[in-house]
Amino acid sequence: MGGTHSHSCNKVAKKIWLWCISKQIWLSCSHLPGKQNILADSLSRLTESNSTEWSLRQDVFSRISAVFGKPHIDLFASSLNFKVIKFASWKADPNAFVIDAFTCNWSDHFFYAFPPFSLISRCLQKIEQDKARGILILPLWPPQPWFAKFLVLLAAKAKTCRLPFVRKYLRNKRVSEQAISIISASWREGTQKQYDTYHRKWSIFCNKRKINPFQPSLIEVLDFLTDLFLRGLGYSGLNTARAALSTILILNGVKTIGQHPLICRFLKGVFELRPPSARYTTTWDVSVVLNFLQELHPLDSLSLKLVTLKLAMLVALVSAQRLQSLQLLDLSTMTKSATSYTFTINQLIKQSRPGYSTTITVFLPDFEEDSRISVYKVLEHYLILTFPLRQHCLRLFISYVKPYKPVSRDTLGRWIKTILASGGIDVGVFKAHSTRSAAVSAAKQNSVPVEHILKTAGWKSESTFAKFYNKPISHTDSSFSSAVLTPQDQT
Repeated sequence: MGGTHSHSCNKVAKKIWLWCISKQIWLSCSHLPGKQNILADSLSRLTESNSTEWSLRQDVFSRISAVFGKPHIDLFASSLNFKVIKFASWKADPNAFVIDAFTCNWSDHFFYAFPPFSLISRCLQKIEQDKARGILILPLWPPQPWFAKFLVLLAAKAKTCRLPFVRKYLRNKRVSEQAISIISASWREGTQKQYDTYHRKWSIFCNKRKINPFQPSLIEVLDFLTDLFLRGLGYSGLNTARAALSTILILNGVKTIGQHPLICRFLKGVFELRPPSARYTTTWDVSVVLNFLQELHPLDSLSLKLVTLKLAMLVALVSAQRLQSLQLLDLSTMTKSATSYTFTINQLIKQSRPGYSTTITVFLPDFEEDSRISVYKVLEHYLILTFPLRQHCLRLFISYVKPYKPVSRDTLGRWIKTILASGGIDVGVFKAHSTRSAAVSAAKQNSVPVEHILKTAGWKSESTFAKFYNKPISHTDSSFSSAVLTPQDQT
């Protein structure tokens, strides 16, 4: 007899059945092939009906475009519901730019797509294949097979498509997508993260006050910076906010908003009212940590974890390099002699800039005076331990647990903080990056020439070393105060 999940249809069928009984009319059921069931199925088979041309509401589309930028093409539309003048239709349409969106290259356009649900998987595959960028409207439908792939693509795009405000500003100027990508690459990843933070704050500020974020007045920009100041932001943070706004606000087509005399004067006022302070006024005593590292001996008795952590700390101290540089150390650029290991870093790092050599040499010599803290011997032992675990991985530092993959600089930072804490250093005050100032300060105190320090650490200017890294060493030796305070024998 079949059945139905529709309560309304069931009620109608029941009324018909009861009416037939009251009229003594007998009903019988028989199967009718779909091809012959023309009258009953006629409405569901209409392909020209306007009811099938559903789309996103125009006000919602406008709000989405205001955030992500205006699309260049609507990939799934018709003359009845297109959101962009240039659109692709699923069948012949005199106004369509192209018939069948899957026949064109999506990477040629910043697209808008609200596909039929049955085509979502195919759309995701096309986006990945063409490396396309655009706005894709999907239902929040986690059980669907395509949802996991969507999340993977979304995460990949989140890493590469930063600075959406800058991109939108440049698109409004009709800059090509290729040029936008090149311009965006001028800011390093860390800078992009900082700018994104203040672009979002600026967007919220503008939305509340109904301000065009790309055409504000000077007073409105000052109000925004003042609001950040009243919320506790200091000189450094406000300077970053000014730089972020300067990427999207240009005065008279030439100067950035950050160059305006009133903005510059505002920042000088912030400097006077809330002067920046260095994170560290002193640095920790390297000998304290070295004493702890001497206890991690002999190497054969140590676990892979302890050997890894010991090596990370010794390399950080001996090289005076940033965590970023340590993470880039690669066995393919390593050379070994009887008394040293040398690594060459040819990739872009923080201090890389036009006109300045990007090649960094990390020299790790033997320390014959005390083999317990010789970075050469610890590295030699580490390479032997990790050789069967690497599986063709050439990065020097790999994880000490499965699957033994290259580690990030954040992981290196945690390793170094672990050694600092174990050695008695206050990690609530001193972070992993403090190894840099501790190492160069100790070298300076031991009369190492400044030129040698600058070359080792990769600095071009002595002022950088003097201003940020040359710190007095904090000693815990209380012998002097004890001698002063201890009563003397009067006899």
